[in-house]
Amino acid sequence: MSARGRVRLILALSGLFACAHLVSAAEGSADADTRWIEGRIQAFVLPRLPDRPVRVSVPPVPDLLPAGSDPSEVETEISSAAEVPLRGDVPVRIVLRRDGEVIGEHQVLVEVAESQLGLVTRRSISRGEQVSEADFELLPLESASHRRYALSDAAEIAGTRARRNLAAGTPVREAWFESIPLVRRGEPVRMRFEDDGLRIEATGIARQDGHAGDLVRVQNSASRNEVVGRVDARGIVHVAF
Repeated sequence: MSARGRVRLILALSGLFACAHLVSAAEGSADADTRWIEGRIQAFVLPRLPDRPVRVSVPPVPDLLPAGSDPSEVETEISSAAEVPLRGDVPVRIVLRRDGEVIGEHQVLVEVAESQLGLVTRRSISRGEQVSEADFELLPLESASHRRYALSDAAEIAGTRARRNLAAGTPVREAWFESIPLVRRGEPVRMRFEDDGLRIEATGIARQDGHAGDLVRVQNSASRNEVVGRVDARGIVHVAF
């Protein structure tokens, strides 16, 4: 199961507002006899996590079952002396009983470390494409560099455009997005000259991209002359002759 899938599964099982990410150090092992014990440990830890993003690592657990034993016939006791909510290195004790008799016991240190959420792309985004809040989701970030540049509020970049191609599932950075210019190079714009109550308007072709407050060059469509003007909040270029 992917990291994203594990996060969603944990949220569904725990019913907590915390976003928990569990990782088994023995994940991928073919030893099913130990996986069921690790599953019991995870089920014990989940309801005892803090209400904030955390990463939980469960170390490998040895096979405590005698040869030929059926896990369904074994009573599993999981306990910990650590305070709830769990934090740091948490000692977890596992005791297996069958017909009241102890047939195996072991203690592991489960690591509960603070995690950090960051915006990750829900879909592939092309360079120059405008994005919205729906294009991102919050997920735990594994890499230190991703955490350093993490964004947590999609509203900060909603309405901007991507400066690079981004694959689905990519942790994003603010520098990878830019505001969309009000005036775009090669597109028609309105030019306006105002002085002492006199207003003259004309159309032109922008020679530069421009945001509100920027000075841009515009070619007058009638005279073919280029002038320089300042872009206002509506995308009108105010020029002086």
